[in-house]
Amino acid sequence: MRTLLLGGTGAMGGYLQKELVSLGWEVYVTSRSARKSEGAITYLQGNAKDPSFLDVVLKDSCYDAVVDFMTWAPDAFRETLPSLLGSTGRYVFLSSYRVFSDSPVINESSPRLLESCPDKKYRSGSEYAIIKALEEDALRGSPTRNWTIIRPAITFSGGGAGRFQLGTYECGLWLWRAMRGLPVPVVPAMMKKQCTLTWAKDVARMIALLIQNPDAAGEDFNVATSQHQAWADVLDLYRLVLPVATREVTLDLYESHCGSALKEYGYIPQVRYDRMVDRVLDNSKVLAYTGLCDSDLADVRDALPRELSSFLARSPLLSTAPAVQGRLDRIARSSLRPRDALNEFGIAGSAKYFAGKFGLV
Repeated sequence: MRTLLLGGTGAMGGYLQKELVSLGWEVYVTSRSARKSEGAITYLQGNAKDPSFLDVVLKDSCYDAVVDFMTWAPDAFRETLPSLLGSTGRYVFLSSYRVFSDSPVINESSPRLLESCPDKKYRSGSEYAIIKALEEDALRGSPTRNWTIIRPAITFSGGGAGRFQLGTYECGLWLWRAMRGLPVPVVPAMMKKQCTLTWAKDVARMIALLIQNPDAAGEDFNVATSQHQAWADVLDLYRLVLPVATREVTLDLYESHCGSALKEYGYIPQVRYDRMVDRVLDNSKVLAYTGLCDSDLADVRDALPRELSSFLARSPLLSTAPAVQGRLDRIARSSLRPRDALNEFGIAGSAKYFAGKFGLV
C-alpha cells in the first residue's frame, strides 16, 4: 500500500509517517526543503500548491491514500480537488475542530460557524475556520465518496520544531518569553475556559487506522481525546517544567498584539469564537471506527510536561517575530534592554521590536 502526504512534515505528519510504515505502508511526503529519504519513507521536494509539481507527483505514482495537510485557498482547492480524488483510493482532508460554533460538547453534527455565526461579514470572509468549512462542503458535493474529513483538536508535540500552545500563543511566542523571564499576557476569563489538547502521536495513530478502514470513506471525524481542562490547568502543567510568569490583561489588550489582524473584523475570530468559549469534544465516533478507547490515548497531565521536557532538552532555537514580541511587552508592561534586544534580533530585528514596543507597528 502506498500513501502520499501533502505537506506531511509537521507535528502530526512526522508521527503519521511512522505509524503508516509500522502498518506496512510505503510513504511518500512532499516537502519544500530537501530531506533525506530513508527506508519506506520517500521525500519529494517541491511545493504541493504548485500545479505543475503536484501534477507530476500525482501522475507518476498510484496511491492508495493521499493525506492532505495543506492550507488551500478555496478557489485553488476546488480546482485541485478532482485531481486529488481521481488519483487515489482515499483522499484524507485535514480540516479543524475550529469550524464549529460554541457548543457544550462538540460532535460531528454540531453547528458550524459558517452557518450559525451572527456576523455575516465573518461568514463571508476568508478566516481559517470559514475556509475549512467551505472546503468540507466542496468534498461533500463531489461526485465520489472516496474521501474522509479529519478534524483534529489542538495538538502538542516535543518533536520537530515543537508544538505547545497557550491560549492563542504558539511556543515561539510564549515559550520564548518564559525562557527569558518575560511575562506572558493572559486574559483571566480565557484561562478559565476548557480546551482539548491531544498528543500529536495519538492523532496520527487515529488517522492511520481510519485510512485502513474502508467504512470511514465519506465520513467526517473529530480526532481528539475526550480529556479536557482549563487553560489555567495547561499553564500549571507547563510550570512543572519551567517557570512561566504571566501578566493579566483585558481581552482588548490581548487582541491588540495581533496588530493588523484586528482591522478586518474589529476582533480576532480565533479568540472570540474558539479560545473564549469552552471546547470539549466528543470522540466516540472516531473511537468506534478505529477500535481504540480513551485509555489507549495519552493522559495530557503526563504527556504534556513530558513532551515539553524532551523538547527543551534539545536546546531548541525558537523562531519568533520581533515586532510581535515588542507588542507583547507593551501590553505586559515589560521590556528587553537595548543590548539584549540587539543580541536576540540583530539591528533590523531590534528596530522592529522597539517599533512594536512603542506602538509604531
